Amino acid sequence: MNQPMPQEHPKDESVTYVINHNVQPHRREDFEEWMSGIAADVERFHGHQGTTVLRPDSGSTEYVIVVRFATYGDLRRWERSPERADWLVKLPPLVSDESVYTIETGLETWFQLPGHQVVVPPPKYKMAMLVTLAIYPLLLIVIPTLGALLGDFPYLAAPMTVGPEFFTRTLANVLVLVPLMTWFAMPQLTKLFRRWLYPTR
Repeated sequence: MNQPMPQEHPKDESVTYVINHNVQPHRREDFEEWMSGIAADVERFHGHQGTTVLRPDSGSTEYVIVVRFATYGDLRRWERSPERADWLVKLPPLVSDESVYTIETGLETWFQLPGHQVVVPPPKYKMAMLVTLAIYPLLLIVIPTLGALLGDFPYLAAPMTVGPEFFTRTLANVLVLVPLMTWFAMPQLTKLFRRWLYPTR
């Protein structure tokens, strides 16, 4: 019931741990008790930043549990802990098939709804479409503005003419666009398109 975790992670950044359990219909009450117990234990672990439980809709048996950790190292310590191992021993009789464990990092953090500490990320194609919608108008505004501020540097030049000015302009664009995307554009667009990103099942 325990899917092996990756042995390495590219960055020691915050991670969202998503677990899908298909619960035996006649063991739902027992699973709720199990879930409350393991949630209480994980809350005491260093780096735990919140747990969200998405309960099954009518006719479904799937629980989605979303746990946020400050770093991948914090997640690994929980994954290797004896407390977690003890709870996993009690899980098999409560579920109908193998549980699925996934880790989400990076881009998915742009798609947190305001007021929600953790959420299950939307489909990748929706994330790509919304990022495109966010970054295109920002580029139309930022590039001309920085061009005026930095002077008449060649930006869209042929490859053979790329020089220090090109890298200076590109770095300036990045330093402006990333904060705008992270703290302004993506939170606003995620809120605006929340029904499309997270349709009610």
